[in-house]
Amino acid sequence: MNHIKIEISGHDTNLFHTEECTELDFILGISSMFDRLLPETKKMLVKKLEKLIDLQENAIIHQKRKL
Repeated sequence: MNHIKIEISGHDTNLFHTEECTELDFILGISSMFDRLLPETKKMLVKKLEKLIDLQENAIIHQKRKL
């Protein structure tokens, strides 16, 4: 069974997972957090996520470390 645990603090967001998790499992796990958002917030978030489509793997993580 695949498990994903998400911890969010004021500084970091951590994802813990079992080795069997796939990229799709991550997307579905993160997407489940959107259930409680207002429709307007979901629209705003989707616009932000669209900017990430063309980024290479780990691009956000490496960018964050440079700051």
